[in-house]
Amino acid sequence: MEYLVEMTTQVPSGTSTDEVTAMRSKEAASTRELVEAGSILRLWRPPLQPGEWRTTGLFAARSRAELDHALESMPLHAWRRDRVTPLRPHPNDPGPGYAPLDPRCVEFFTTFVLTIPEQAEAGMVEELTSREAERVTELASAGACSACGLFPVRVTTSVTGKSAALQNCSTFSNPCPWRGG
Repeated sequence: MEYLVEMTTQVPSGTSTDEVTAMRSKEAASTRELVEAGSILRLWRPPLQPGEWRTTGLFAARSRAELDHALESMPLHAWRRDRVTPLRPHPNDPGPGYAPLDPRCVEFFTTFVLTIPEQAEAGMVEELTSREAERVTELASAGACSACGLFPVRVTTSVTGKSAALQNCSTFSNPCPWRGG
């Protein structure tokens, strides 16, 4: 199973620069080990505010307990808060390694929220779902979509006061102007 983990690190006040440097070095070594073991699939550094340390990671583990063990093994865990979201495969996911990553490109993590109105006809939903699958395949072939995943389904109250299911779909895209993306 895959998990999206948002890691926010807060260095305790009074920590020396040498201690921070040593901790970062240990964290880098630990991260390499977790990558080699297949626990860490990807890491991203979102835009940061001054003094802020945040990382978003895609982790793989057979269970939440196994994921927790991997996260707790990382040295920065002592200074870090982790927010974990379990992911399940999206039916339109092009699959692991489908789109090669180009180091010259900026990669974006995009979240889409899909709201299906209660009055929507099943045929229309199926048609739009099919069109979405075709477009994701086109984007993946062009190198503009490297993965899709589903966050857990949430139920909320819509404007009409009726229940509507929301699915959060995530896409990792890698658009490059010189590739037509």
